[in-house]
Amino acid sequence: MKLSLSIKVVVVASVVLLCTGVALYSFMRLNSVEQRQDFDLYTLVPQDAVAVFETDRMMELLESVDEMESSKDGYHFQLSELLGCIRTFLDTWVQESPHALSKQMNKVLISFHHPATSSDEVLYCALGAGDYQRIQTFVGQYAPSSFPVKSFEYQGEVIRIYPLRNGHFLAMYLTKDFLALSFQKRLLEQVIDARHKKKALMQDDSFQQMYASKQRNVVSTLYVRMGAVPMGLESGAVSSRLNLGEWMAFNLKVADTAVYCLGVSYESDSIRHSFVNTLRKQQNISGYAGDYLPASTLLYECWSMTDKQSLWSFTASQDYLSAPYSPYMADRDREWLAYLQDCADSQAISCVFRPEELSEREPCAVVIIPLLDEAKAKQRFFSWLHATPREKEAPQAPVFNPDYARYPCSQSYRKYLLPRNTLFVRLTGLDTASSHSYACFYRDRLLVAADALSLSAYINAMEKKDLLVDVPFYGDITNTLASSYGFLLITDLNRLSEVPSRYHSFIPTFFLRHFDFFSHFFLALQFTCAEGEVYPNVTLLY
Repeated sequence: MKLSLSIKVVVVASVVLLCTGVALYSFMRLNSVEQRQDFDLYTLVPQDAVAVFETDRMMELLESVDEMESSKDGYHFQLSELLGCIRTFLDTWVQESPHALSKQMNKVLISFHHPATSSDEVLYCALGAGDYQRIQTFVGQYAPSSFPVKSFEYQGEVIRIYPLRNGHFLAMYLTKDFLALSFQKRLLEQVIDARHKKKALMQDDSFQQMYASKQRNVVSTLYVRMGAVPMGLESGAVSSRLNLGEWMAFNLKVADTAVYCLGVSYESDSIRHSFVNTLRKQQNISGYAGDYLPASTLLYECWSMTDKQSLWSFTASQDYLSAPYSPYMADRDREWLAYLQDCADSQAISCVFRPEELSEREPCAVVIIPLLDEAKAKQRFFSWLHATPREKEAPQAPVFNPDYARYPCSQSYRKYLLPRNTLFVRLTGLDTASSHSYACFYRDRLLVAADALSLSAYINAMEKKDLLVDVPFYGDITNTLASSYGFLLITDLNRLSEVPSRYHSFIPTFFLRHFDFFSHFFLALQFTCAEGEVYPNVTLLY
């Protein structure tokens, strides 16, 4: 073989080997990147999480929040305390990085844990190629130098603690695949345990089933464990938790003047007396009851009760009463259930409103039950009232004060003191010291209240046509709702701050805990039933 030919063969072979090497390296590099893209952040989330927020378009979501009218007025919608704390660092990162956030870092999870205070959160994000080195450089550049960084080893992993300018500390767990942040080191230790022991949230059967059916191509989703949702102020002693069910998933949509949370519930039929399973047994009702309510209404609820037994059983499972529940009251409750099954129509409404010219008085609360036939309902009611035995050693009844001088329109409608029962407290969540209540028949409705004055004030508003349906905000918020539903709650959170905390018993604690922000919104909670499924929807209207 000639020398020149040998050289050509060697050169060609070298080029082929070089190309093969480059191709192999590129394939392995691409495969490594793909593996990093596919890293499942849910393998890090501890199983005791009470809620998880997910987005794969973090910057798009934050930009939408910044464009809200409330943000422009200085009231910023804060998805989490942790995200709000690092927002400044995130903005700086985006400004300094030539390519902003990588696709992987736009994928963010935030898990929330008991006792669900602002510090009980963990933020997770996946890392793309080069993100690990950039984070180390960024942290070294911006971490305050006044306090030394502390490092702790746990299960062979390193957790670093960084001081923040507001006096708090931020714990960081960083690998080449992901970043996890929390205000609490113990939560990152739980993250490490979940990863090493493979006992993360994604190994939970109920969550895995729900996640498998999630909607794709949405900006953000919130998963909430609904087993025992705190209701009312955290200091409240009555009706502190509501059994809503197992898991609910909400797709979040941020608009200029509203936040919409469109959800679906996931629950087995084995959970008795949960809110979701109770609604599954009801037929949807229509209309938003604005013509049944005074214009000064602060909060109201509409319940479907086509299956009255299941609704009664659900309300019986809630801890509403502070006073002892006597056998006498239990007998009256059974009689009330039978009465409702025979005489009541398909819905029940409860409302809290400000009585006219009595702003210094506590708000009035009234239960409104439309009747199938008022004449027959009256006859049945009077027969029951006369046949009911007197309660021995009963607490003193409230003073009968209908205030006809102030509310003359209501004088034509007689009020009746009821034997002690729990109908009023079941449908309002408002306990009374003696469990006494008054009833009145009014235009094909049965009204029940804790005192006679509340009945007079309600009837006076109805007779004067001073109705909620004519208030502008009512139309604005009902236009965002489904036309039929199983349960509906609407309130003006700003005006709700005017009333004592016991009137907050049907408001989830989350909204009250962040009241500085939510007080600028109207709130609607609506649960709609379709083909055995329950779809919860939340609307916050600025």
